[in-house]
Amino acid sequence: MMPEDWKEALEMAERYRNYFSERDADIALGRSGTHFFYVYDKEHGYFEVFHTFRTAAELEELILGTLAEDLECMNAVMAENLHERFDLTDINETLDNYAPRFHMHTLAEQLKAVAGEQEKWGRMMAQTYRALCGRLPQE
Repeated sequence: MMPEDWKEALEMAERYRNYFSERDADIALGRSGTHFFYVYDKEHGYFEVFHTFRTAAELEELILGTLAEDLECMNAVMAENLHERFDLTDINETLDNYAPRFHMHTLAEQLKAVAGEQEKWGRMMAQTYRALCGRLPQE
């Protein structure tokens, strides 16, 4: 017979099926009533997350927490990459001579950098959005 809390955890996992289908994450039944949630990084061969939970609500909090952490990290990397790319375009600016073409070129380079970051991170952002859609707690 399946424990009631495990049945609820499976239902919660089903609510977040996109989360589990788009990364190497899973849950495991613990015989003692403590269950396991993990996210495995195949590329580097280690667990990014390995936590215990007892209730479906605890599982949901773990899922939302890992999604939020993913977005925080992604945003930080995107911001850093854009900052570096913007600095490279600004380095050639001359302060004593206004040059409209320089600023048009700078804007073009900045837009190119933003488009590149969007392309690079867009898939992960879309996956995260699908997993979170309508699931974040309201203020």
